[in-house]
Amino acid sequence: MAYFSDTATMAAICRAAHQILDDDPRILDDPIAAKFLSEETLADLRARDPMLMAVANPFTRLHFCLRSRVAEDCMKRAAAHSVEQLIVLGAGLDSFAYRQPIWAQSCKIVEIDHPKAQRLKTGLVKSQGLGPPENVSYLPIDLTAEPLTDALKQAGMDAIRPLFVSWLGVSQYLPFDAVANVLGALGAWPGGCGLVMTYALADWSSLEPAVRAGAERAKEQAASIGEPWLNSFSEQEIAALMRSSGFAALKPFATAELQSVYFKADHAIEASAGPSRIIGAHSVDEGIAWFDLDPT
Repeated sequence: MAYFSDTATMAAICRAAHQILDDDPRILDDPIAAKFLSEETLADLRARDPMLMAVANPFTRLHFCLRSRVAEDCMKRAAAHSVEQLIVLGAGLDSFAYRQPIWAQSCKIVEIDHPKAQRLKTGLVKSQGLGPPENVSYLPIDLTAEPLTDALKQAGMDAIRPLFVSWLGVSQYLPFDAVANVLGALGAWPGGCGLVMTYALADWSSLEPAVRAGAERAKEQAASIGEPWLNSFSEQEIAALMRSSGFAALKPFATAELQSVYFKADHAIEASAGPSRIIGAHSVDEGIAWFDLDPT
């Protein structure tokens, strides 16, 4: 069987695998991810089916969980600074809205995704009895063709109030112009915007051989299902693009910091040292406080 039809399902598989296969303490507690998968896929995960383990290997599943954990920890800090508008951009099968903690329940959460992907997601949400919760709404948009600012206003976002945006595992699948347009729209948001996003690193020469080989396989797999990587950045290039887009404060999440906050075992550092990097940004300097990681 085909275990996933797109990279969003691959991410859900990896998050579910972390719950099923990995010991406590987990990087991310996500009991919802499994609800987005078939019973056959879950049975194969429990049996450690070799084909599925090639997808949900330890490095990959920890990376998918790590990026969500970082974004959600920063989202929590944003909410503590009175932010009540949360955006999950390119939501795919992200599960935060359906396991949201108490601090998020007073916030407006909007999931934004391509119309086709969003139809799949909302169908799964309804069939699994997940709601949606009253504070969650959906905005279908093609980021390659539609202005994000107009869409956010249509979704009821208050332009004079701040936003927090989680944008994970998406930018490498978009043309450069689309990435620049999204960042420009968010950086110019009148009420201020904080963002946690991932991007593909351009130069892989410093990666450990096993990590680099796994990254090549992931890139090839994505291309084989019609979702090729379209761009990548050096750390300097992504910083320059974000600053030119209106972001005043940047917070690249360094491997050493992620290791000290989230991991106990030294080998787990590979999950934060792969080809996909995590960066935080805010449109005002004071917003850098949103990105002080708190593991509690």
